[in-house]
Amino acid sequence: MKFGQSMKQQRLVFSNSVAKYVIDYKALKKSIGVMKKETDKEIQENMIAEWLKKFTQEMKKFDNYFQENADEIQEDMNEIESKLSENPPNKPDLKEQYLAIQELRFFMNLNKTAARKILKKLDKQLPGEHGKTWSDKNLDGLCAYREDPLKDLSQRTSSIYATSFCKNRARIAEMELDYHVSCVTPDIFSYTMSHMKMKPSQCAF
Repeated sequence: MKFGQSMKQQRLVFSNSVAKYVIDYKALKKSIGVMKKETDKEIQENMIAEWLKKFTQEMKKFDNYFQENADEIQEDMNEIESKLSENPPNKPDLKEQYLAIQELRFFMNLNKTAARKILKKLDKQLPGEHGKTWSDKNLDGLCAYREDPLKDLSQRTSSIYATSFCKNRARIAEMELDYHVSCVTPDIFSYTMSHMKMKPSQCAF
């Protein structure tokens, strides 16, 4: 299955309120096809410049949504940790916290894959290395492109769950939390496991 078709299916996982923040891969790909047919080099260069502006807007849209939600999860995590000495954590709350992290990871990975593929397509079908130049100049400034920005939140949630409900057995905690994700959102679970090059059966509880 081509990526465009796969992405169309994966977008269905999100509600409309979230899907609108996913990169419009289809429109960007269609524009590349139009630019490729343009024979006037000056016009083509202007079209590429406009395309890059549109792509930048799409990336900012995706990254702003990602950062806002990552910050919200961070605040929730801080609140849970601040109350540990007074009150034991709520098991369903921790499961939902972990689920929120994995849903956001799915959103992040889907958009990053779309961005990488569309920039590669741009450079393959049009003269120059506009996609590579854009990446070199802009990616480091995006929150979603920091080194595994959700890893710490995921580990903290799993650690509290293990201490509170699994007698400090980290692997059991991870299996239980992954099982919760697989039950609530099996599509996200399968995608996350394939992105990690793991089989869902390896993480089933």
